[in-house]
Amino acid sequence: MDTPAESSRRPETPSAASSKPKKNLNFCGVPSFVTFIVGKEAQKFTVHKNLAEHYSPFFTKAFNGGFIEGQTQERVLEDVEPVTFGLVTNWLYTQKIIHPEDKKVQLVEIANLWVLAGRFLIPQLQNEAIRRTQDTPGYSREEFEPYVKFALKRELEGTQLYQAVLDDVLRLCGVIAEPPMEAEFLEDFAEIVTEEGGNTAAIVIKALVIHCAGFLSNMAPSKSIEDYFVEEGDAASGN
Repeated sequence: MDTPAESSRRPETPSAASSKPKKNLNFCGVPSFVTFIVGKEAQKFTVHKNLAEHYSPFFTKAFNGGFIEGQTQERVLEDVEPVTFGLVTNWLYTQKIIHPEDKKVQLVEIANLWVLAGRFLIPQLQNEAIRRTQDTPGYSREEFEPYVKFALKRELEGTQLYQAVLDDVLRLCGVIAEPPMEAEFLEDFAEIVTEEGGNTAAIVIKALVIHCAGFLSNMAPSKSIEDYFVEEGDAASGN
């Protein structure tokens, strides 16, 4: 099984069907639907088949191949959170990242969405997710901490999401290192990017963050949002 990093970085070789020129979306005529059975709760999502296939060669292959999904027109996604798949579904229909419960989308939910969009080979959604994280105004520690811990996991190392979050951490270090911020506040922030406890490596890293934050932030090259985008090429999108 691919790791999240592998499935997010490497476009799958498209099938003959997905490599053909993409047709315009057309909802006239007799509709055809596919069903996704998501999470341990087996929550069902019913989506127009042509819509799912328009944006995802992953879905095109799943529902038109010789496997069980091609016969049942159902796809079981037991390892996916319903909230994350709800974000995907809403984006397919609206091209906007909208929470299925119509509330604020948390940063960690957007990070999960980025990984799932990579798995489904939807680079447009990955890039919209990255844009959303960078456009999000001030956020609390309670929101930022799980986002950082999720995105900086070892299996995501080397992905655009990993790099974007790492750069966010360095930029934030530079901001909070400016006077008149106190050392206690810096230590509190450092706990976000290091694990608590007596581990020697964690202590050293924490000290480096506290004492070198401003320098590291100033040395980091300025990047645009597009630097964190994945390629929206033929293999990934059919365009």
